[in-house]
Amino acid sequence: MNRYPQAIGVLNSLILKDSTNTKVLIDLAECYKLTGNSRRAADCYQKAMNLQPENKYFRLQFIRSLLASENYEEARTACHGWLERDSLSATGYKYLGQAYEGLQDAASAFLSYNIAYRRDSLDAQTVARIAGIFNNNRQFKDAIDVTERYRLSDTTHIDVNRQNAKAYCMLKEYGTAVKRYESLKGLGDRSFLTLYYLGVSHYGDNWFYGAYDNLKEAIRKIRWM
Repeated sequence: MNRYPQAIGVLNSLILKDSTNTKVLIDLAECYKLTGNSRRAADCYQKAMNLQPENKYFRLQFIRSLLASENYEEARTACHGWLERDSLSATGYKYLGQAYEGLQDAASAFLSYNIAYRRDSLDAQTVARIAGIFNNNRQFKDAIDVTERYRLSDTTHIDVNRQNAKAYCMLKEYGTAVKRYESLKGLGDRSFLTLYYLGVSHYGDNWFYGAYDNLKEAIRKIRWM
């Protein structure tokens, strides 16, 4: 019935009676997530994880909740705890990269993403984040290489395509950039950056009507922010 505050009250009373009930802890964590309280959700997942240390789902949700609540130091520690148990985990390194990004340690983030990528080159989130670091470092050809390799198996992932399109735009390969950004719009992406860079790409490709229409829509996005 979407009455999450009432559900939280009931579930907390049940936890007081039995603090070892992982089913109740997970239900409580989900309610906290749905009300935007990621920190409380993380606490619940941590309690469930401590009761069942081998449960990967509890550990994964604990780390995700820490990242969502911007507790990056704790998330980094939790990721290292995961990797001590499973040093081959691509997922563990991916979330470690996110924790380092939150800590503004780009070098460690890239190293973590690179390890994750070597273990699973088809994880779209990892590919998009590696490409994002390449774009931020103005390594646009590297961003294209990693995203085009991913696109051989999937051309629909929005975050990967955003980084791919941006790299083409920054290299002034405007014709390809236009195709990528128009494809993003076709996938339902009408974010400010997509509209802005599409407008820039149309301008660079000498189609001024397209530039005007998309830049105008991008400006409208800013006014509503």
